[in-house]
Amino acid sequence: AAVSGNHTAATAFTPIDIKVNGEDIAHRVGPGWYTTFEDGDTNKVSLVITNAGPHVVTGSGNVNFDLMCDMSLTVSNLNLDVESRSGKCAMWLADGVTLDLTLDGTNTLTSAPDAPGIAVYSNRVINIHGDENSWLTVQGGRNSAGIGGGKYGTASGTINISGGCITAIGGANAAGIGGGQTIAKSGSVTISGGVVTARGGQYAAAIGGGHTGCADVTITGGTVFPTAGTKASAIGAGYDATGSVVNTFGFAAIYAAKDAISPAAKNGNGKAVFPASFDMKFANCNVTNVVIEGVAKTCKDLWTDANGKLTLWLEPTNGNQYTITITAVDADGNETTKSWGYTMDDSGNAGFSSDMLTIDGAPVVGGKSVSGTGWDYSADSRILAISSGDHTISGESTNGTINVVVTGSGITVTMENLILKTPNDRQSPFVVSNSCTLTLSGYNTVGCITNPNAGSVNTSGSKYAAGIEVPEGASLTINGDGTLMANGGMSGAGIGSRGVKQNGKYLNAGSITINGGYIYVTGGWGKTGGGAGIGGGVGGGVASVLVNGGYVHAIGGKTACGIGGGYGSGIYLTNGTFHVTGGTVLAEGGEGSNCDFVTAPGNTVDPTLSRSIVIDGGSVRPKNAIVQDYNPSPNPVNSNGVQLVYAIIRGVGIDEGDSVRVIDGLWSQYGGV
Repeated sequence: AAVSGNHTAATAFTPIDIKVNGEDIAHRVGPGWYTTFEDGDTNKVSLVITNAGPHVVTGSGNVNFDLMCDMSLTVSNLNLDVESRSGKCAMWLADGVTLDLTLDGTNTLTSAPDAPGIAVYSNRVINIHGDENSWLTVQGGRNSAGIGGGKYGTASGTINISGGCITAIGGANAAGIGGGQTIAKSGSVTISGGVVTARGGQYAAAIGGGHTGCADVTITGGTVFPTAGTKASAIGAGYDATGSVVNTFGFAAIYAAKDAISPAAKNGNGKAVFPASFDMKFANCNVTNVVIEGVAKTCKDLWTDANGKLTLWLEPTNGNQYTITITAVDADGNETTKSWGYTMDDSGNAGFSSDMLTIDGAPVVGGKSVSGTGWDYSADSRILAISSGDHTISGESTNGTINVVVTGSGITVTMENLILKTPNDRQSPFVVSNSCTLTLSGYNTVGCITNPNAGSVNTSGSKYAAGIEVPEGASLTINGDGTLMANGGMSGAGIGSRGVKQNGKYLNAGSITINGGYIYVTGGWGKTGGGAGIGGGVGGGVASVLVNGGYVHAIGGKTACGIGGGYGSGIYLTNGTFHVTGGTVLAEGGEGSNCDFVTAPGNTVDPTLSRSIVIDGGSVRPKNAIVQDYNPSPNPVNSNGVQLVYAIIRGVGIDEGDSVRVIDGLWSQYGGV
């Protein structure tokens, strides 16, 4: 009969479902490999590979691999489970062998008690490669590592991991990756990439030594999640370890507390490094870019954890505050960039700045001078001055150490999820000193910090500052579809002037135009009066307010208008025009005010102006419209000088697209119908 391997044509062929380079190992022999059967049992198979390959192995079965020479091996959706076969390793390297192992698909290797998942004893080397879509799970038996050494004198060799998603679990008394039981000093573990999850058995390190053992561990890249056994280190030494080893950490994400690392970690320059966690807010995101102090780092397989934090091991900052900017991408391809200022003392205690903005992606930390194209931040003045160009600002600053001042003309600033607050007196957090277009994106808060325990809003805290200051002669235009919350400090407007005197005169606000966005503003309070929501601070008026679109809700401070003048006496508004052509406007005069629009107690409108409230479109509502307490002053007109009345029309079954005609003169007074 014809012969194929060890089978005759007359013999029934029973596949084993493990293939080497496409050939089922039930054939017993192939190019560079052969199989043996334990005690003649065809369900207990050993695959012996004898040449360099390259080999690709696939399939599933109760099969152990013995690798007899240096080789290149790819495991592709391979499942080996020999837990029931006493002393058998799922994968074993012969003395002196170097294995280049490439991962493809999902692979699992499970060994018997007293046998490593992948046996890499002393004088052996394994190099593991893969990408984020390739997986390997390795389970060592009792007293044996997931990858590395076994019990009693079988120390681990050299283990190098540069990629792939690897989970390695040690049996009792053995490391996930590294030494087995009772080995004083094992070999070395180097991780330069990949996502590695390692769990040590009882009394064993996750990566390093087993019970009473240790190993040199170097982690220069990738993401590592180590979990130690009882009384052991996450990385380095097992319980009651002896022997001298080192832990060397480079630029990697390592999720282990500093007190779980023994011995203490150093970097490649021999300097101590400690963990610092940066909250990216998005779990399991790929970190694509990290810049520290202007230096871009090589990011290889860095990922945030399940809580959205990235933990890096960094040197002490020698009393200085450093800046770090991190970019990450989630599973849907959405990119997010965040920046921090941080310090690290010589004991590894990290501190983070609450005053940290980015302008065009460049970090600005409160107290540290820095400059860029068209802008400059001075730590001495606490001012981020924007002199030219278009810029995007985001981040959070609440200590008053960063205040934005737009000094140039024709500048566009995009606020993108910006929180900018100040507790300081007389310094508004955002100032337009010339002309600026403000584009709103996301949710933004700009204003003055007040005492939350005060009896009334803004009765204490930051004084004589506007949320967004627009002094007389300056102009601000607001566009976009984002949201802006703004509030003034004591006596200041939400958007407008500061409520202080210069050269014996109170300050008026400049020109303010709103084309879009959702804008909620509150004027500051004072002992006797406050600032407008939009317009003048105490004693001040406003050149003009023009609303063409968006939604505006403006609330005045004590005795001040929602939109218009702040509290004062005998102050002539510099122009006094409040003009609405579109959008929705809701204005509320503050406590003690008899007016929602334009004037406040003691204020007068420039008598040379024939009209000061012009409404040509949009929806304009005062605070108490429903109860017919509409208080504009002076009376509103349209562009043709026709006096307008305010009405709420109910119960007429108006649907979208229906036409409504209101006859002039139907109402002789302001009121709600």
